[in-house]
Amino acid sequence: MFFVNSIDGAFRLKLFLEQFHIRSHVLNAELPLTARLNILDQFNVGNFDYLIATDEASANTTKTGSKKGKKRRASDSEYGASRGLDFQGVSFVVNYDFPISPESYTHRVGRTARGNAKGVAISFVDVDSEEEQALLEAVQASQPPLPITEGTNGALSTVAPTSRNNNFINELTHVAQPSMLDFNLKDVEGFRYRVEDVGRAVTGFAVQEARAAEVKAEVLNSEKLRGHFADNPHDLHILRHDRHVNVHVLDHLKYVFFRLVCNYIA
Repeated sequence: MFFVNSIDGAFRLKLFLEQFHIRSHVLNAELPLTARLNILDQFNVGNFDYLIATDEASANTTKTGSKKGKKRRASDSEYGASRGLDFQGVSFVVNYDFPISPESYTHRVGRTARGNAKGVAISFVDVDSEEEQALLEAVQASQPPLPITEGTNGALSTVAPTSRNNNFINELTHVAQPSMLDFNLKDVEGFRYRVEDVGRAVTGFAVQEARAAEVKAEVLNSEKLRGHFADNPHDLHILRHDRHVNVHVLDHLKYVFFRLVCNYIA
């Protein structure tokens, strides 16, 4: 599971992964509950391996004002995919955007390693962002530190105490979580220009088109609107033939990505 902090960011990541022939879905708060549950079911049964989610709740949650009990529209306030939904078999959680609070971090990483299973959580942090550095320290302060065992001395060299926060290392016997990943960026330096090239192709316009296409697909598949389209075939024709802009996918990038992964594992 990939976590981002906005719906636009989720679709931007989805389009980026598509450039490398990686199929994923967005758990989009703009879709109705039934559609989101359908995506969740497909993920849980293994129809696709990568799910992109956000903590955002729908901005359209309002009271109906109906006199018949003043019912509230189905609230998405607990939609945030970091909580409340039954994800199964999640082996990796990637915080592509660092969570906005320690509570959000806890709920996100709680999607993996459930029921005595093992899991891994990786978070990207912008070293140039004071806000993200402060959030990292707040998250580390909220998480129990892990003991440093034999063979993990590298952790001492990558996680150092600072004057702002003494939770990084506790008496040199424990390491704060999350801690720095032992990873050399030089190993993927040759991949950088391809990533930058692909990133330029994923424009804001392409993101908006992708969001619109998903909503359109939901409208076309709606049981409730089937009768309307039967009575108004012109509406259906217009919707089906509405223009859609695709980000051009380069076939060779599929093999570049998997070669990179295989070389790193080796």
